[in-house]
Amino acid sequence: MVGGKDVSNISQLSGHSFALSNTHGLEALMLGALEAKYKIDPAKVNIVTSGGASVRSAALLAGKIDATFVHFDGWITLKANGFNQLSAVATDLPQLADSYMVTTPAFLKAHPDLDVIAAWTTH
Repeated sequence: MVGGKDVSNISQLSGHSFALSNTHGLEALMLGALEAKYKIDPAKVNIVTSGGASVRSAALLAGKIDATFVHFDGWITLKANGFNQLSAVATDLPQLADSYMVTTPAFLKAHPDLDVIAAWTTH
């Protein structure tokens, strides 16, 4: 989960827009579970129905939404532009994680140039 420059912590979602590809799928389930975990009133988060992760990443970059779920490739771009990681779903809700990167320590050791993968997989 990534927040725009005005949303640096998951507890700040209230009063902001959050984009989902639909309101009944896995993303909506993840958002609801995170709202419950962090005691965020769902009625205070403005849900915007949008496209897939790449469309939502572009909307976040353009300032059209305040937060959303993205995949790793979108996160790299958003992080480089000063956006904030609000939650790592794989850590906060491992039973609902939507994207996975799997590797072995031997692969990471053999490919130190891929340190971004090491950072993502150990977060």
